[in-house]
Amino acid sequence: MTGYDIDYVDEIAVYLNGVQLGYLSPGANNGLNSGDSFSIPAVDQLSGENRIRLVQKTAGFTWGVTNLLVAEDLADR
Repeated sequence: MTGYDIDYVDEIAVYLNGVQLGYLSPGANNGLNSGDSFSIPAVDQLSGENRIRLVQKTAGFTWGVTNLLVAEDLADR
């Protein structure tokens, strides 16, 4: 995923089913960062619905994401 206007290394936390995967990396002010990817351990995946949640540490800053893609790593098969 690509983050928009991420100013700090711990500004936006990324969670899957309540388990923190990491943070979005900072980028240009009012611009896009270089993109982030997160490995999702099989143990953290549910057999049904899985939810990605993005949590802002300090309210009041404008931010966003684009190019959110969830892909299976076929090399693990």
